[in-house]
Amino acid sequence: MNKKTDKMNWFRGVILFLCLSVIPCIVKVSAVATRASEQGRVRSATGIADAFSYNKMCWLLILGVVLLGYSLMEFGDYKFKTRLKRPTFWIPAAFLAISLVSALFSPFKDVSFNGASERYEGFWMWSAYILFFATALYYTNNRSRLYLLLCGLALGAVLVGGVGALQFFGLNPYENPIFVKNVMGKYYDAAKPNGGLSIAFTSVFATLYNPNCVGIYTAMLCPFFLIAGIAAPVKKWYKYGLLAIFVLLLINLFGCESVGGLLGLAAGLSFCALAAIIYFIKKYGKKAAAVPLGIVIVFAVSAVIVLNGNSKLKQKIDVINAALSDPDSIENPFFFEDLKIEGSNAVIVTKEGNIIIDGAETEVFFEKDGEKTKLVLADAEPESGYDKAFVCYRSEKRNPVPGLVKNKLNVSSSGKIKFTGGDGVRTETNFFFNVSSGKMTALDMFGNAVDIDKEVKSIGFEGMERLGSNRGYIWSRSLPVAFKNIIIGAGPDCFVFEFPQNDLLGKLRFLGNPNVVIDKAHNFYIQTAVDTGLLSLLLLIALFVIYIIDTLKAVFKDETDNFMLGIRLGIMGGVIGYLACVSTTDSVVSVSPVFWILLGIGFAVNKPLEI
Repeated sequence: MNKKTDKMNWFRGVILFLCLSVIPCIVKVSAVATRASEQGRVRSATGIADAFSYNKMCWLLILGVVLLGYSLMEFGDYKFKTRLKRPTFWIPAAFLAISLVSALFSPFKDVSFNGASERYEGFWMWSAYILFFATALYYTNNRSRLYLLLCGLALGAVLVGGVGALQFFGLNPYENPIFVKNVMGKYYDAAKPNGGLSIAFTSVFATLYNPNCVGIYTAMLCPFFLIAGIAAPVKKWYKYGLLAIFVLLLINLFGCESVGGLLGLAAGLSFCALAAIIYFIKKYGKKAAAVPLGIVIVFAVSAVIVLNGNSKLKQKIDVINAALSDPDSIENPFFFEDLKIEGSNAVIVTKEGNIIIDGAETEVFFEKDGEKTKLVLADAEPESGYDKAFVCYRSEKRNPVPGLVKNKLNVSSSGKIKFTGGDGVRTETNFFFNVSSGKMTALDMFGNAVDIDKEVKSIGFEGMERLGSNRGYIWSRSLPVAFKNIIIGAGPDCFVFEFPQNDLLGKLRFLGNPNVVIDKAHNFYIQTAVDTGLLSLLLLIALFVIYIIDTLKAVFKDETDNFMLGIRLGIMGGVIGYLACVSTTDSVVSVSPVFWILLGIGFAVNKPLEI
């Protein structure tokens, strides 16, 4: 190897190390303009404050461009061109080609190339992911390089897990003035509570955007550190370091309360345990299978004990069981339950009764058990775009409307009506209408008329819409779009434009708010099919299946030391854990680079490495 190539490989190693260790830890508030395509369609604001994704995205793209430059310098190399002919290269390349075509044909090119606001997984970011994967596969050809990348993985896990563990034990860094000042930067305001930093999550989210991201991260890395730690030699110090990181990540997993994360962990460990049992039987006889089997039993019993001690996780699992076995038994958790249009009236159904808005007469009634009461309207300050405003009361004594801690009715001379209700538990919910020629029409939050009686296409999950924190609803409305995009999709990260955002009734019934914008499928596979087409999804699935088969072949044929066996099984467990977990959530810039690098390492270590 010449000095030039050696220097280039050193840079590759550093870049991959940074992606594994530093990038997931970046948390910095930035003011970011929303995409032009989003404004007036799915977003009303022209800008957002982004702390968890934007800066990660910027650094990932910078590192990706540097890697691309190094790769182009080697394009004429014979070995490099030979690698391009392998499935591990042409399958991701074909996926990228379809993604590019999808992006080019998308009417929302600012999103399809650069990604949606707060997500940023457009074509450029997916190109970076695939480049990280290919680089990890190409770079990891000896144990020294492997150990460098694993050290980066361990460092990242310690830093991310450390923040999450502090949150778990009530020492939230996001409430520490020094930490907050660093996160807020120039936007820090000492006059505001917590310097102006407000994060709504009560579960562990570490540095990864939200608790679901922690679930993906830990489902991916827990199997690796546990299996590699068990397989490491007893007398080596790093054995206990690996196991300690596993415990740290496990604390984060239970702290984030992600059922998807638990599903991923269970899938990854179960698959690897089965492979290990078969391996030990084949190599040492049936009695040797007691070792991995015993570990599985101890872990399973411990998990059940911990789960029973976590009331929130147990409640989520109980809801999932109920959704699958007896959907009718699940109570609607939202105050606002339904909406009807009857002539010039809008009927908002709540847990306490019906709120009836007569648009023709500008009157509001409350109805319960067949008894209809006209509400008293007290003058209030109208919002911009409206001429008059009122607060509704039960009587002249200003008794509140049942279930509402506050409300406001805005009306305009043009016939526009806005009713705002606050139930004291969730954020205020807005309902928009327009009355013309004595007929009431529902509007979305951008003022577009919506026929709420028109059927919205759905596939499956009927009666199970509340499955997985109402994911059943999102999946049922997303599948028709997924099956429509066969060859190419709507464009990378363009799911938000494809989802039927005008399904006001569905969103009200199952999400509690008719105006909530669904910007992700909460399922990586459905999202991929919508964004880049079913064909691209099949290519990725083929890549994942090839990896698992390749790993199993390497495990059962290998005669090297147990630690390398543990690394192979551990990476496979992590990959399977990720793939299982993302059936309930999405690809995100906080975690996906780590996955794609880990997958590249996994392919690489299935071949004999230089010592």
